[in-house]
Amino acid sequence: MSNTSISAYFSAFASDISHHSLPNKFTYPFCYQPHPLALAASEELQQKLEKFHPVDTEQQGRMYGVLIVKDTQGTLGYLAALSGNANENNTEKSNIDNDASINFVPTIHQAYNQSEFEKEQQVEINGINKKINLLTANPEIDRLTVLLETEVANSVEEIQSLQQQMRDNKKARKDQRTWLSTAALPGDEHRDISIALSRA
Repeated sequence: MSNTSISAYFSAFASDISHHSLPNKFTYPFCYQPHPLALAASEELQQKLEKFHPVDTEQQGRMYGVLIVKDTQGTLGYLAALSGNANENNTEKSNIDNDASINFVPTIHQAYNQSEFEKEQQVEINGINKKINLLTANPEIDRLTVLLETEVANSVEEIQSLQQQMRDNKKARKDQRTWLSTAALPGDEHRDISIALSRA
């Protein structure tokens, strides 16, 4: 769709939807009741299919979908998509591609056929995925992960030990100051001990 504006595939509602409001959030995709707006859009699409794109009852593997959207002016409408096996009937293919009353968004393979840039991007993405697969399959990852976890555990233990030592030293200095405040010592000795404690 890179060469065509998304507005070309936008369908405004033909029916009155003023009594419906947009949901506040998406529903759980695997177990939900379709929103009334989605049902209204699907019903409109079914009506268009009956007129412009009759379904071959012998065909299997075809799915249709709708997505509720707003255009740049804020008008509520929907996009229609077609997925699965297309009929080999050339007339029907022409209807799918050209009939403005249906406005199916292009399929993925159609989009790539339209854009060399997207083809190049896909090659690059495939290359990145290949590198990721090679890196994640590296047996060194498990060894290094264990090593990292061990180093982290040792660091935590060492930090906790140093913190405890600092608490013990602080308590020892406090005890010495308490003793010094009551000890009967010569002036010079008292001063030297006091200075030493202040520097500790």
